Amino acid sequence: MICNDFKAVILTIDQNKFEEFYNILKDKYSLEEENDKVVTFKDGECVIILKSSELNTEMELVYITNGFYKEFLNKLDKEKKLEQEQMKRLL
Repeated sequence: MICNDFKAVILTIDQNKFEEFYNILKDKYSLEEENDKVVTFKDGECVIILKSSELNTEMELVYITNGFYKEFLNKLDKEKKLEQEQMKRLL
């Protein structure tokens, strides 16, 4: 398992390979969530995210530990709440 030694690995890949990587990942990992251009898989201690964009010719493949991913999401949430509070103060 790749996440045993690292907290996160981010690969940038040609977007034309999306279907190929999607098929490889869905055969190997448990599919957790599938949105328009973001697919999330799970593998024990790891979250695998395949993210594509119509505005870009590249996609991202992210392997991240569950703990590090939760920390990242919590930080984003705190930043969003802080920004909302600052906007309220300006009004």
